Amino acid sequence: WVMDIIEDQLLSSNDEGLLAINDMLIAPLTKSQSGVEGTLKLNGTLLDLNKEEVTLDIWKAFADNLRLTLSDLSISGLDTLRSPIKLLEPRSSSAHLLENQLSLGTTDRPLDFSVQFGIQVGGATSPLATDNIMDLQLSMPSMEILAVLFATVHESRLMKFPLKDALNFSCWLSKIPVSTESSTIDVGLAMHYLDVLFDEGIMAKTKCTTCSNSWLQDLNSIVEFLDGNKFISGLKSKALAIASDLLQGDWMQGVVDKQITSASRRCPHDISFGSVVSDQTYPKFKGTRDLVDGILYAGFPLVQVIAVIIAQKHSSLEIAPPVDMELEVPDGVNLIDLADMSSVAGWADMALEEVRNYLGGTTESSDLGITSMLQSFALDSNGLLNIPIEDEGFDAGGVKLSLFGVTMVGLDSFTFFDVLKASGPNTFGNSV
Repeated sequence: WVMDIIEDQLLSSNDEGLLAINDMLIAPLTKSQSGVEGTLKLNGTLLDLNKEEVTLDIWKAFADNLRLTLSDLSISGLDTLRSPIKLLEPRSSSAHLLENQLSLGTTDRPLDFSVQFGIQVGGATSPLATDNIMDLQLSMPSMEILAVLFATVHESRLMKFPLKDALNFSCWLSKIPVSTESSTIDVGLAMHYLDVLFDEGIMAKTKCTTCSNSWLQDLNSIVEFLDGNKFISGLKSKALAIASDLLQGDWMQGVVDKQITSASRRCPHDISFGSVVSDQTYPKFKGTRDLVDGILYAGFPLVQVIAVIIAQKHSSLEIAPPVDMELEVPDGVNLIDLADMSSVAGWADMALEEVRNYLGGTTESSDLGITSMLQSFALDSNGLLNIPIEDEGFDAGGVKLSLFGVTMVGLDSFTFFDVLKASGPNTFGNSV
């Protein structure tokens, strides 16, 4: 009868398919939290990665500090629950599986997620100094969540449930056995299946809040490019795989078991009521392959976008014109005539010409001499130049990023190399 009341009073739908629970519960609750019906806001800083002092010279040449932030999370459209809906509906083919289905969003009132992303590169002498705060927004006109829970209940405890505790959630939760109570059959509460569907896709857009880079006003072009190349949909699939993996893993099962154990001590009619929680060890959080894969999948495009931001900032710098330098030569000193070095040695001109011909000429492998020389002394078998770096790393907020090396690509692709060509008595010309 409890479920009948819930279905009649809260889960009934209007002509537009929206459920009564939107106006009766979700709208007033969200308005009390955020001031806006259907909107949940988490103001303040959510993530702050701040490297205040860069010690490695290779980084100090570009910037003295770096800061990445995520803040002011907002979710709107929560009061758009619509039919069809299922809550704890038993599956006919299984005694312990409960089906759940939630549908959110409409064309006129989509489910929107927004968060502020900040990137700050600073330093009094930094050529890449920039300070940008952007709103990242995801809009979903239709989202459907499908979740199947596995749950078992202590029958004897449930049959003795007193009505006076019917509104005490801890008492209901305490009727579920923890997963460690049996080693022969599955017991407890766990996520059996999870899926999220977006019938009309996910629309992403950005907006500058305060940007020192005027070019970022048109950052949507990059977002559209990523979306056009299926990055947004791919990120959704990765996020869903991570969520499903975490919810079905040992760490989440430990969290659920801990809550069930604590609930027994908060339920007045439970035999464990008021007792001290024992020091039981639960599984610790461990990163999974899907989690690492998802972070890398999202991280690499983000790094590339940041690189574009910094490169664009750098491209606007004014480059000083070439400087003419004069050298005062003491009286009686003769400078070498680079166009005729026979005064140094009779073979000097010929030796320099041989070096030029080798570096810029073609070898038996059809490569230029400079390419052949680099392949012999500097490049690996794949044509890459690997430069190891001793970096202390970027350590902030429990996250550490380190640079262990730089790889240069393309040094085996010279098509023209003409250097040390004397164009005057004191001038060498070089063309690459």
